[in-house]
Amino acid sequence: MSRFYCPPEKVREGSIYLDGDEARHIYKVMRLRPDDEVVVFDGVKEYRGIIISAALKSVVVRIIKAARMRTESELNISIAIGLPKGKKMDFIVQKCTELGVKEIIPMKTERNVVLPDNKDEGKKIKRWLEIAKGASKQSGRIKIPAISRATVFKEVVKLSESFSAAFIGCVSETGCTFKRALKDKKPGRKDRVLFLIGPEGGFSKSEVELAKESKISPVYFGERVLRTETAAIYVMSAMNFFYD
Repeated sequence: MSRFYCPPEKVREGSIYLDGDEARHIYKVMRLRPDDEVVVFDGVKEYRGIIISAALKSVVVRIIKAARMRTESELNISIAIGLPKGKKMDFIVQKCTELGVKEIIPMKTERNVVLPDNKDEGKKIKRWLEIAKGASKQSGRIKIPAISRATVFKEVVKLSESFSAAFIGCVSETGCTFKRALKDKKPGRKDRVLFLIGPEGGFSKSEVELAKESKISPVYFGERVLRTETAAIYVMSAMNFFYD
């Protein structure tokens, strides 16, 4: 059955009012019409309903059943990732959303190959949010992860102080194993945990030292060097396996 997203304020008096891209997708792409059944989620609940009116810019759904779903992981993981080149960030956002990430922080580091300018950044964040929304719809999630504006490395290090535990991906000569670091820090299932993952060139020595000074634990993910996008998926997969 087709699944769509709407903000909570669009749900009122037993009906759901969809507009914008979602209405266009329902009407033009999926070609759904009155009496077709759909599923809609709003970040809190999931609704099963019947379309009662459909047009290109507006779709109204009458709610048949509402339920609080248990598809959201209790894990509270944020990933700050050095901006990779090309469309690798699209892939990272999609897969990390499927794996339950709560927040993605695009990060500016010393070794970033490409950095978006202010004009381009807004467009990229909008696209990443659309990708996250699509991945949430596909994977059955109720909540769409937050995606912040690009943040410089030093600011991310400051942000780490508000987390229960923070880790930075490094080479084996610098950090300890991922499993050992988790056992040492002992973050709880619901604790806020931050992972810093470098761009294609990795983190500089000075960045790693700054992170260590701020009590961010350096970890490595095995003897092989992982690509940025692989490291992000590894972290999310390992955390799900470790706790779930």
